Amino acid sequence: MGTAGSAPRTLARHLHSRYRAHVRRARYREFFMPLSTLVADVGALPASFGAAAPAWFAAAASALIAAVTPLHDGRPPAPDDLWRAWSLEPLELGALTLAAAGYAVGMRRLWRRSGAGRRRHARRTIAFAAGFLALVAALVSPLDALGSALFAGHMLQHVVLMVVAAPLLVLARPLAAWLWALPAPWRRRAARALGFGPIRRAWRGITYPVAAWTLHAAALWAWHAPPLYEATLRSDAVHLAQHASFFLTALLFWWVPIHGPGGAAVARAAEIPYLFTTAVHGSVLSALLTFSSEPWYPAYEPTAAPWGLTALEDQQIGGLIMWCLSGLAYVAAAVALAAAWLRAVERDVARREARRAPGVTGVTGVTGVTGVIRSTSPAADRVPSPAPHGPPAPAARREIPHAR
Repeated sequence: MGTAGSAPRTLARHLHSRYRAHVRRARYREFFMPLSTLVADVGALPASFGAAAPAWFAAAASALIAAVTPLHDGRPPAPDDLWRAWSLEPLELGALTLAAAGYAVGMRRLWRRSGAGRRRHARRTIAFAAGFLALVAALVSPLDALGSALFAGHMLQHVVLMVVAAPLLVLARPLAAWLWALPAPWRRRAARALGFGPIRRAWRGITYPVAAWTLHAAALWAWHAPPLYEATLRSDAVHLAQHASFFLTALLFWWVPIHGPGGAAVARAAEIPYLFTTAVHGSVLSALLTFSSEPWYPAYEPTAAPWGLTALEDQQIGGLIMWCLSGLAYVAAAVALAAAWLRAVERDVARREARRAPGVTGVTGVTGVTGVIRSTSPAADRVPSPAPHGPPAPAARREIPHAR
């Protein structure tokens, strides 16, 4: 009986395996047959072209490489060579490409599954695109090469990383899109791993306002110490570590005012000094760089000369860039946070009023306010409103003999 019952299942598995093999062969032919045809056509070309083909391919490759390869060849660029000094580090390009492709795939899947939330996804996509372009401008564009020639260029690069790209990417919240870019089993495993207790507690710890503020301030001041800063000019690995620490601590720093414990007025009010104190200590560092009488980084002396600057002048310009641009960003964030705090205060007041007068809803304007006051006044419950004309109410007439 068992053998008779298993025969159909065995036949079904056999037919299914044969079908899958047929599909694989069809896909193989669909993909490789045009390629084999192209190879055969190339082989049928005249021998003269075949002899000249390597030269043509070499010339085309050389032209392509010359168009995208920096002329300075790792050295600080001269003013005339800056526009071609694009940074094509494989690690950075690979990471940026993977991040952008993963976000595009994941957001497309989220978009198909979301209805009313598409507007929110659209806003986050715009924020991610802007932050990603800022990241490319800081790490791939000639701005990266300019930082090896001028301290001012390096400061501009750091400002773009920390106060432009970082807050925009925090606003975008790309982790959800990256998770949806994974296959379903991987996505579930990644979600379980991110929700694991120790990882959750560690995330809460490093995004606690005091911890995030301290990490960001420590990275900013430590990397501007002359020994560490000049080490970044001599070593690509140290330079990468500097950029990574700046960017990662900036992400943690901006997470607190953007996605921190919002809603309550007290929480929003506590985040205003969080930004204000960062602006203060950043301004102190910028002032020290701007008003210094001696250059902190003498390594820029030979590279700043082709730009018509001394190392001290270059340092002063860099200090002003850091002072003005970072200060504007922190002031704008503080203003936005103050507006959010005022909205939170209004919500708290509205909730308290609703708890005091639960029966009064939908009143607006002066009439609504007076109606709330009358309905919540204790005197309104004790003193009856007299009739404008005519004899007193019957209840009042009955009370007069009783009072006698």
